[in-house]
Amino acid sequence: PALGTSDFTAEAWVYETSQSAWGVILDWRAVGGSGVYFIIDNGILKWGSSYISAGSSLSTNTWYHVAVSRSGTSTKLFINGSQTGSTYSNTNDYTAGADRPCIGTNGYNPTGGLDFEGYMQDVRVTIGLARYTTNFTPPTESFEG
Repeated sequence: PALGTSDFTAEAWVYETSQSAWGVILDWRAVGGSGVYFIIDNGILKWGSSYISAGSSLSTNTWYHVAVSRSGTSTKLFINGSQTGSTYSNTNDYTAGADRPCIGTNGYNPTGGLDFEGYMQDVRVTIGLARYTTNFTPPTESFEG
């Protein structure tokens, strides 16, 4: 489903075994279309191509809780519960292609590689709720359900 203009949170536990350009966590883009994505690009966590980039690099072979959350017009990126990068102020309408989001693979060009290399756990997208608006303690147990 599309994120639209509402509040949202996208989050996951990630463990990269190898780093490359565009290790996709979640991708809402239609094949060949525009849209938004949540990636690790050569170790740097990013929301979109130019919206928010983390201030530091993630290491391989380490578990991280990563999240992006929009409340009103403020979108924030978090690593292990701490905000990283700048707050992105926007009213973007984040649309989605059919059968999206893609998890761990590139929605724009599904046959072009750019898959996430490693493990993910508890991938969750919540539409209509900004779960994280300030620094927080990441969950220590699997999500229910």
